[in-house]
Parts: sequence; C-alpha cells; structure tokens
Amino acid sequence: MKERAFEEVKLASDKAKVDALKEVLPINDNYMRAKKVFEPLISENEQQIGLLYDNLFDSFSKVIEDFGVKKVESLGQPFDVNFMEAIMTAPSTEYAKDIVCTEYQAGYRMENSCVRPAIVVVSLGPGPDPVSYTHLTLPTICSV
Repeated sequence: MKERAFEEVKLASDKAKVDALKEVLPINDNYMRAKKVFEPLISENEQQIGLLYDNLFDSFSKVIEDFGVKKVESLGQPFDVNFMEAIMTAPSTEYAKDIVCTEYQAGYRMENSCVRPAIVVVSLGPGPDPVSYTHLTLPTICSV
C-alpha cells in the first residue's frame, strides 16, 4: 500500500513539473531564435549585452535541469518516435536513412518520459546522383 501511495505521489509530482515546464519552454525557444537574429555580435557593447543574456539563459537552463529535464539530442541521431516528431523527410548526402538531419525545435525529456518532442526532419538517405547525360542516346527520327 505504501509503495502504491508513493508511486501515485511521484506520478502527480512529475505531472505537475511537466505541466509547469510546458509553460516556460517557449521562453527558451524564443531566446534561441532571438540569439540567431542578433549574431554576429560585433561591437564591444553588443558583446557585453550578449554575454549578459547568455548568463541569464544559463541560469534559466540550470533551473530546467534542476527539474530533472534534459534536452533531447536529435541532430545526427537515429529517429526515435518516443522523443521526436518528424514533420517531413528530405534527401541528404550528409546523413544516412532514418537519421535526423534538421532540428526545428528542441525536445525535452524527464527520465524516460517525453516532456515535449523535438520537431525534426528525417533523412531519406543519399539523394539521387546527378544524371550524366553523356551516355544517353537520343532516338533517331525516321521519315517514311
């Protein structure tokens, strides 16, 4: 009975953590998008502001990690239906078939459960080779 009660409390606690994290993870996503827009930071003032924002983001990331949440490593990894959501497939000369070739949104996991799936593009494998037209023969047109 005690084990069952303990398990129910743990499940309720984990669900509350996941619900809270789902509300704050968009902040993380917006930071990553904004950082890409403002790079490269050229002047010294821009670099100082960038450093302040990076420190703030690191503090926020530490809070997420303290919840026991880890980022799903997806780029270059085999597609895992448990922690990733594929929005499309694409030919790739860089990645083999069924390997994630692009990550649009980071995913997060808590132990063996998915907090939010990573939004990814999965490789179809090597794309078609360029067609060589030197070996093709054109049909001859016969006049009757």
